[in-house]
Amino acid sequence: ANLIITEVTGKNKSNINGIVEVAGQRADLVMANRNGIFVNGGGFLNTDRVTLTTGNLHMKDGDLVGIDVSQGHIGIGERG
Repeated sequence: ANLIITEVTGKNKSNINGIVEVAGQRADLVMANRNGIFVNGGGFLNTDRVTLTTGNLHMKDGDLVGIDVSQGHIGIGERG
């Protein structure tokens, strides 16, 4: 895959407090959670591009064609 998409559908925000690694072939990564995302001590391996979003993902024929963002919060802690 050239693009990996993760979308949280629960009611809690996502906390990224460590390394997120794309296993196998290098790929771009989209992480979506409408409830928010907080990164503190996070990092990403084996990816050239990471998108963190609180938006709604729009797919067409299996491809990501857009992201609508109208709410949510993405925070970066002091450890990055």
